[in-house]
Amino acid sequence: MAIKNFLMEKIKVELEDPRLWSNCAQTYIKINGKHVDADLVLLCKSGWRKAEELARNEEYRLAARELERLSRIVNRRPVKGVDWNTWERERNRYSEKHYQDMMLLKSMSLD
Repeated sequence: MAIKNFLMEKIKVELEDPRLWSNCAQTYIKINGKHVDADLVLLCKSGWRKAEELARNEEYRLAARELERLSRIVNRRPVKGVDWNTWERERNRYSEKHYQDMMLLKSMSLD
């Protein structure tokens, strides 16, 4: 795998830490501008995790943007383990939650 070889040449890594692999995959892709299938899987996984974490922290607008960003990068190509319909539903759910939160804040400020 291209990422593994790249990492092993540059740094010592803890192979069991998925966060490291996800972060390194994004870095490798940005540096090299290449999107091979294995890289796309890692990119999608790390983006999904980021969106989930943003949503857990009630950053729904940012979570929706992250899923939209990944969808554009990958152009909805088939990626092992990625169900684009699920991603779209989650993006829409995050967007709706953000809208509801904004409307609630707006109504509170009018009182």
